[in-house]
Amino acid sequence: MIGHYILMHYNPDSGHTYDAVLARMQSNWYRVLDMVFVFLAMYHGLNGIWSIFRDYKLKSWQSVTILGILIIGGLAFTLWGMKTILDIPYVQTTTTSGLITK
Repeated sequence: MIGHYILMHYNPDSGHTYDAVLARMQSNWYRVLDMVFVFLAMYHGLNGIWSIFRDYKLKSWQSVTILGILIIGGLAFTLWGMKTILDIPYVQTTTTSGLITK
């Protein structure tokens, strides 16, 4: 989390352009880090929403319905986020020596 803050928010000029994101996503470590962030953010957000609903005295069928909607919606958006990260293309770049790296 601290690394994310330093990379994305401490210096506003770093990492906010398409080229910067594409360059960063050439590393599998950044892809894994972003997928972990997607998973944790969805869990955190949906758990918060569910906690709000638990504060009310709902009937059993209402609780099951709301929980089901949250689970299905959460899975759908999590998979969408994962797919977005995995669909970012790997591009070939050239080094100063003219060698193609991947």
